[in-house]
Amino acid sequence: MRLILVLGLLAVSSTAAAQEDAPGVIVITASDDATSGAAIRIDGEPSGNVPLRKTLTPGRHLVQVGKRGFTTFSKWVDLVGGQVLTIPVALEPASVKTGSLLITADVTGLPVYIDGQRRGGTPLVVDGLAEGEHIVEIKSPGEGYQPFSQVVSIKPDQRTTIEATIRLAPDLGSLRVIANVPGSIIRLDGVEIGVAPAAKGGLSPGEHIVTAEASGYESVTQTVTVIAGRERVVSLRFTTPSTEIPRILVRASVPNATVTIDGEEYGNPPITIEPADLGTHSIVVRAPGYREVRRTCSVGPNRNCEVYAELNALGVPVRVEANVSNAQLYV
Repeated sequence: MRLILVLGLLAVSSTAAAQEDAPGVIVITASDDATSGAAIRIDGEPSGNVPLRKTLTPGRHLVQVGKRGFTTFSKWVDLVGGQVLTIPVALEPASVKTGSLLITADVTGLPVYIDGQRRGGTPLVVDGLAEGEHIVEIKSPGEGYQPFSQVVSIKPDQRTTIEATIRLAPDLGSLRVIANVPGSIIRLDGVEIGVAPAAKGGLSPGEHIVTAEASGYESVTQTVTVIAGRERVVSLRFTTPSTEIPRILVRASVPNATVTIDGEEYGNPPITIEPADLGTHSIVVRAPGYREVRRTCSVGPNRNCEVYAELNALGVPVRVEANVSNAQLYV
């Protein structure tokens, strides 16, 4: 009887030891749709996404579930060998950190735009702005004023202040440039100031060089005079196609003439070769009864070859006879 009792105790002890050594299972489920798909870390290591069933060694483990825009779920669990532990998770939306912005200007009542949306007029206090960078804009009310634009950084629970200068200084002027080709690039005195329509304030009075560039057109340049305390508006118009594609163009005064370029006959004028090879080309224009015209011209960057051949008629031989010797001839 005593032997049977001892054997029973040994069997129970062996079973308990086996259960302690057996792995456990953690099951992580989502209590709502927002939590589904959230990333899971166990003991700091990426382990998958919700929902998850994972086998672990018995002991203490840290379970973390996170998703952008939500507060991270974190929980320590004690896992027993052979245990199946279910952890339902419902992530809570993270609170947005906000700050405020004070905008003042030297002109009151001007509309203020933040990230493209009108928020009121100067002076203005805007509360509840999300942490991070925002674009503040104040448009020019007209001549004698300049537009204002600045990127500001909002910090949580803090107020940022902007002091905008809209009124032009009496000893400085401004310039606004418009163009007939959308997206054209505007340069002032060789420095790019933006895309048309572009504006620039705080300019010294006097002459400035404005250049507009647009794909497919020759650049347009104009000298403008800036006047202190005033805004000058300049309109630039693109009219000349770009010479980016090298071209040879041959015309002649005689329509039935024959054009030969670099030894190859091309037919009657006008003749256009586009694109043409860069370099020097030999051009010959011939027509019956006319003196031929020979020209050479070069094709290069921003330079085309254009030839107009004025063909002159050949002289006609005339034989003059007289029945008196030693007669004189006047022409």
